[in-house]
Amino acid sequence: MSFNIVVGGYSESDLFTLTFDPEVRTLQRTSTVQVGYRPSWLTDYPGDKSLVFTCLEQQDGAILALRYDAEGKGEVLGRVPSGGGWPCAMLATKDELFVANYGTGYVPVIPISFNAPYFLSQNPTVLAQFTGKGPHERQQSSHPNHINFLEDRQEFFVPDLGGDRVYRFKKDASSWSVVEETAHAPGTGARHTVIYDGVLYTVLELGNRLTAHRLSTSSLELIADIPSTGTPAPDMLAGAIFIPAPTKRFPMSYIYVSNRDQGRDSVAVLTRMFGLLLPCSSLHHALDYIPR
Repeated sequence: MSFNIVVGGYSESDLFTLTFDPEVRTLQRTSTVQVGYRPSWLTDYPGDKSLVFTCLEQQDGAILALRYDAEGKGEVLGRVPSGGGWPCAMLATKDELFVANYGTGYVPVIPISFNAPYFLSQNPTVLAQFTGKGPHERQQSSHPNHINFLEDRQEFFVPDLGGDRVYRFKKDASSWSVVEETAHAPGTGARHTVIYDGVLYTVLELGNRLTAHRLSTSSLELIADIPSTGTPAPDMLAGAIFIPAPTKRFPMSYIYVSNRDQGRDSVAVLTRMFGLLLPCSSLHHALDYIPR
C-alpha cells in the first residue's frame, strides 16, 4: 500500500505530491499543482483528507482550497483573502477555518464547507489583532505563528512569537474571544504548540526553550521549562514540536522538537516521566535542509 504526501514550502509556487511505498522504500514526486507564492502551510478538512487548505505567505495573504483524488492529483477549488498579511498557519474545523497572519498580527476566522463553494464568505471575520512586541530584533511587532484546537473544550491556542505570549480563545454562544494570555520570558518568542494528555507544550524559538503547562478550565499552570534541545545550546533556534500517540510497538509517548542552526540542525527526543521532561537523545544531520 502506498501513501500520498502533499508538500508545500517557501522555495516554490507549487504543491507537490510525494508517493511513499513502504514495501520498496521509495519516495517519488508524482504530481504538481501550481497555487501561488509560498504555500507554506497545509491543513486538511476534518474527517476527509481529500479537501486541503493552503495559505500563501505573502503581503496580501490568501487561502486556497484544493481537492485531491486517490492518485494524489490536486485541483484548486477556491480562493479567499486571509484577513491579514503573511499568513503562516491555519486550522480547520468542520465549519470554520482559523488563520494566523504572521506579518500583521490578525487572527481571523472564515466559514467553510466540505462542499462547494467551500469558502462561505469572502470577508474573514477578525477575532483579534495582537499588538505585542519584545526585546529581540525579530519582535518589532506581534507575530501569531501557529494555531492549536482543543475540540472537547471548544478552545484554541495561538502562540505570538513577537509578543512572547500564548493566547487562549474560547467560544461562547455565538463568538470567539480571548479568555487568557500566558506570558513567557521576554525575548523567548512563542512559536509552536501541541496539546497532549492534558498538557499544552510550547516551543519558544528565540529562547530555545520548551515549556509545559497543565490545562485547566480556568488558567494554565507551568509545570516545566527546559532547553528545547534537551541540553543547553543557546545559539540554536527551536522550530516545531510533534508528539505521536503511543502504539503497541512504541508504548511510551516521546516528544520530538526540531532545532536549527546552519550546519548542526537537530531533532531532540524527550519524554515525560514522574512529572518531569527528560531528554532521551538528539538526532543530528548535516544536510542543507533546515528543520522547521
